[in-house]
Amino acid sequence: MRSRYPSTLEALVNRQVDELLISATLDETHPLSEEVEAILAPESPDAEGGAASEEPRSASLPDLLVTKAKQTAASVTFIEDAALLEAAGGVAAFLR
Repeated sequence: MRSRYPSTLEALVNRQVDELLISATLDETHPLSEEVEAILAPESPDAEGGAASEEPRSASLPDLLVTKAKQTAASVTFIEDAALLEAAGGVAAFLR
């Protein structure tokens, strides 16, 4: 399954996110790893266990979003009421 949040990940990688809002239950709604483009998660191993290829990577979406936010000094706010971010799929970002 390909990630449903490529634009959010892209904005995080490009250091354009000031604050990431993430549903506190995102790990429950996305328990399985998802495929993301190699350029968005170069630190994650590819299917062969390396990091040199351009093949998609398999990653936990909640972990990847929070990791990318922390790597770029974006603040992370966990929203307890999942209904507040339901229309956005559980993730939203304030851009710089």
